[in-house]
Amino acid sequence: MTVIGTDGYAAVDGFTIQNGAARFGGGLNVLGSPVIAHNLIRFNVAVSGASTLLAAGGGLYAAAGSPTVANNVFVGNRAPTNSTLYGRGGALYFDAPGGHLPRVVHNTLLTNTAASGGGLFLATGTSARIANNIVAFGSSGLAAASPGTVATYNCVFGNTTNDYAGITAGSGSLSADPRLVAWRSGNYRLRADSPASRWATPPLMPAPSISTPNPAVSRNVRTSARMSSPARHRRTSNSCSARQLPTRCSSPPQPCSSRLHP
Repeated sequence: MTVIGTDGYAAVDGFTIQNGAARFGGGLNVLGSPVIAHNLIRFNVAVSGASTLLAAGGGLYAAAGSPTVANNVFVGNRAPTNSTLYGRGGALYFDAPGGHLPRVVHNTLLTNTAASGGGLFLATGTSARIANNIVAFGSSGLAAASPGTVATYNCVFGNTTNDYAGITAGSGSLSADPRLVAWRSGNYRLRADSPASRWATPPLMPAPSISTPNPAVSRNVRTSARMSSPARHRRTSNSCSARQLPTRCSSPPQPCSSRLHP
C-alpha cells in the first residue's frame, strides 16, 4: 500500500496491515510526511528478484520526508536475511534526504528480520528521532548506514546479531526483557513488572492522529510517555487511501494501548 503525504495531511490510523509483499515496503510504502499511528503491521515482506537489488522495509519503507511513526506494533515483518542479499529494515526503513527528520516513537517491534537492521534501518545520510520504543527478539535491532543518530529511552533486547549498529544507544537505553503479557498470542501490553513501564522520556508529542480520538484508545492510555504501543485489533484492512483526511478514512478497528503504569 502506498501512502503519499507530501502535503502533510495523510494518515493511516487504526488498521491491521498484513501479508503484503513488495520490493520497497511490503506493508506500507510511504512518501513524504504522513502520520502512521495505532496500527498493527505484521507478516509483511520486502522481496527482490536479484541479489544486487535492494529489498527494504518489510513492514514500512519511507522516503523523501519526515513521517511520524508512533504507537504501532510491528510483528514478524522481514527483508532478506542472507548476507549476500540487500535486505535492510525488517520492520522499518527510512531514506530521508538532508533537512528531514522522521520520528519513530512509542512503537513495539517484535521478531522482525533482515540482513541488517531487523527492527529499523536508516539509509545513507538519514537521521531520525528514535525514542520510547521496544525492539526485541528479531534478527538484529537498530542500524544505520551513516553514524550520528542517537536513540534514547528505547528497550532493545534479545536480538540475535546485535542491538545497535551505526546508531548510538543514548540516555535511558535499556537492554532487558520488556516482559510483555503474551506477545506470542497477540497481547502486546506490558506486564506490571516490566522494566519498560516506568522508564521513558517525558512526553514527546501529542497523540499523532488527525482523526477523532478512538474511545478504545482513550480508555487505555494515560498521559505520560511509555515505550510500548497498541495491543489488539479487531478488523483487518490492507488498503487505506492516503488522501487528505479531515476525519478517519473509514471506521477504524479498536486498538488497546499497552502503555501502562505511570
